[in-house]
Amino acid sequence: EAPGAWDTWAALPILIRLAIALQSVHDQGFVHRDVKPENVMQAASGQLKLIDFGLATPIGQQSNESSNVFFATPAYAAPEAIRGLPVDERTDIYALGCMAFEMFAGRKPFSAKGSPVAVLHQHVHEARPSLASHDATIAPELSAFVARMMARNAVMGAAFGWERPNWFSDRPDDSAVPTFRRANWFEP
Repeated sequence: EAPGAWDTWAALPILIRLAIALQSVHDQGFVHRDVKPENVMQAASGQLKLIDFGLATPIGQQSNESSNVFFATPAYAAPEAIRGLPVDERTDIYALGCMAFEMFAGRKPFSAKGSPVAVLHQHVHEARPSLASHDATIAPELSAFVARMMARNAVMGAAFGWERPNWFSDRPDDSAVPTFRRANWFEP
């Protein structure tokens, strides 16, 4: 584990609960657009809450970034939002992938000291970093899963093959975290 990295077994239940919360938002027809650690709160009961829907927009709506004013947190911004293209579920999944990378690697996937514009440029133009190349002890399945979450939106290039997510369709609510066996965590 890298300094500041979370234990895999501590991070996975949190990521799963956040994915379930995001799917609920998406099922209501919205994209959060500002998924980041600061917008996740834990209730006294232990339940995670996704907060701050100030930037939420209907799925498929043109992003307002085309006016050259950017409204989101650069470290977690999806390429399509940065470019002012329509946003959908993949925008939030990308941000959750950035959070996952940060949890497992102990650092943000893209950074440029003192330059948010440089970070935005990296999201759009640079290859996404690999967890496996960052830390050889990270399971290849986990690295591949995070890479899929951080795939650039198909609006930018159809080669990535993202479909509308429905990762937890067999889960009626988020009252319990599904149990995973190592062998089938991240099957495609």
